[in-house]
Amino acid sequence: MQIITLLPLLALLAAPLTDARDHGAAGRRNVARHARHVRAADNIVANVARKEQLAQENPRAVRKVKRGANGCRVKGAAFTPSSNATASAVPVTSSVASVAAAQSSAASVAAAQNYVAQSSAAASSAAAPTSSSAAAPAQSSSTSNSGSNPSGNGGLTPNGIKAGASGTDTLELFGSHISWFWNYGSTRDSDSTNHIFVPTLWGNGQQGEQDSSRLWNFENMNWNPQYVQGFYEPDCLPPMSSAIDPAVAAPLWLSTVAPWKNKGALLISPGMCKQADEDWLTPFKNAIGDGAMWDITSIHINKVDMAGAKKDIDHYWNTYGKPIWVTEFACVDDQNGFTPCTDQGQINQYINDIVDLMENDSRIYAYSMSEGMGLGDVWPPYKDGQLTESGRTYLNAISKYH
Repeated sequence: MQIITLLPLLALLAAPLTDARDHGAAGRRNVARHARHVRAADNIVANVARKEQLAQENPRAVRKVKRGANGCRVKGAAFTPSSNATASAVPVTSSVASVAAAQSSAASVAAAQNYVAQSSAAASSAAAPTSSSAAAPAQSSSTSNSGSNPSGNGGLTPNGIKAGASGTDTLELFGSHISWFWNYGSTRDSDSTNHIFVPTLWGNGQQGEQDSSRLWNFENMNWNPQYVQGFYEPDCLPPMSSAIDPAVAAPLWLSTVAPWKNKGALLISPGMCKQADEDWLTPFKNAIGDGAMWDITSIHINKVDMAGAKKDIDHYWNTYGKPIWVTEFACVDDQNGFTPCTDQGQINQYINDIVDLMENDSRIYAYSMSEGMGLGDVWPPYKDGQLTESGRTYLNAISKYH
């Protein structure tokens, strides 16, 4: 993405809101919102400029990622590189040529411009005096997600039950002890009407056919979800992670994810693969601006003990200050090449301990046991049509609370 592509956006945002000062405090709030949008646009432009300079100085520059051979877990079809993206050719930090070809499009930028323009227009409308002395009550958006509205903690906990699933095989087996699930995409692949489905924008469509299909499906959702999540581990390499630079992810978030907030959905942040060691979310947060900020921080916990789990939770709470969903957790030694636990006794203890931890931590509003790939033969909760010992352990642990 070239800087010149962003000039129309910058010009749009720089235009003064001439009528804002005429409406007192509301007008000043409008100006403040406008200033935040300008800063967000400036951040995006600055980041793109920095990438262009890096590409000129060292076109092959990449960021080293400490990650095991299995990487992170993605459930679904095997990775198939597209014509302009391969596992070896798409680093987290890439040249401008790669960024332009694989991570940004004029359509995304135009949509981002439209979103920011609509936000500014909405702010102007809110600042204008109304014909009534009292503001009209907000209209709630309709939902077709399991037939019920979210409840508990202002909707931050789906139907008041924290426990969920990161797949669909276990839904009926976990039954009413869980309230929600996600499947790494935006298409509900289960007939269950008893669990809230959380659609996810996995990547930017450049990591193979499955990623491209997921992006298309997300962009064409025609129902009103209660929660929307994106992206999946953009801070690590494919095929297990989506590998998107923050400066590239920001316009895509603005064009495809953030608009759902105006339709009544709660936004869930990208989930990091590097957990407490991540350095991706802050640049991304600065690029999207306060107006498009997520409501819930998604985190992944891959540790072998509660000390590691608490460190991850503390990092995200102290850094971003948002309610937390642990959208994946697994017993993994991430300090030793991402090595899954293989001892069933250790796994059982881990599951019981972490469920107790999350149920009793007021900062955590939802969680789910990982059902993804790359976690060995002992951890997965489901096999041959029934729960494994690990799955039964999770069910027993959450049954104490729900």
